[in-house]
Amino acid sequence: MTVPGVVGEDAAGLKRVSLDREDITAFKRHFTNDAPYWPRISFAMCARLSLFEECRAIAHYVREELEALEGLRHPGNTKPAKPFRKLPLRGLWHKHFSTPEHTLRNIGERWGLTVEGNRDLDKMIQEVAANHGDQPDVWPGIIAHRVMIEGLLDRSYARRMTGDWIIFAKNSAGANVYLDVASHEEGQNPDCLLKKLAEGCACEFPEFFDRSAV
Repeated sequence: MTVPGVVGEDAAGLKRVSLDREDITAFKRHFTNDAPYWPRISFAMCARLSLFEECRAIAHYVREELEALEGLRHPGNTKPAKPFRKLPLRGLWHKHFSTPEHTLRNIGERWGLTVEGNRDLDKMIQEVAANHGDQPDVWPGIIAHRVMIEGLLDRSYARRMTGDWIIFAKNSAGANVYLDVASHEEGQNPDCLLKKLAEGCACEFPEFFDRSAV
């Protein structure tokens, strides 16, 4: 998918795309498959996800979460949407989306591999030892299955699949306005994340970037 508009080059030889309001509207409607929330998604988010679609097919997973947030499909297996509680992001919300790239992160989260102490993992290994202590040759296969397959199923059934974030806000009518996507790593620097959001979305949705109001 390509961005519509008039393509040219600046003095440095960099490509620039000139878009009018009709181009932007057409791009949003095309990208969202003309879903009813298309006026409430930023052009910056559509453009970024279009790039993802060409490179890593992430856009599909994001669209599914957007449809769930809009009530157009049943909620998936990711964590529920939550508001940011602290400045400078207070007033905005985030919702996880999960892709195959996040598989190992979810397995690590399930078994406590990202924090000290692995009570669940220790318990599981003890169960394998108790049930198959006289069959050490089968241990690797059983442990691998329980760690990988059962670990992912546990996270999925609990609706706690993690991944990266959809960042959105709520307008005066209470409807979601979708601003951009962000990684967990970006979330560790909230000032930089807010700057990225403002640079991409403040021209369309300035009401969400008056930080004196939050």
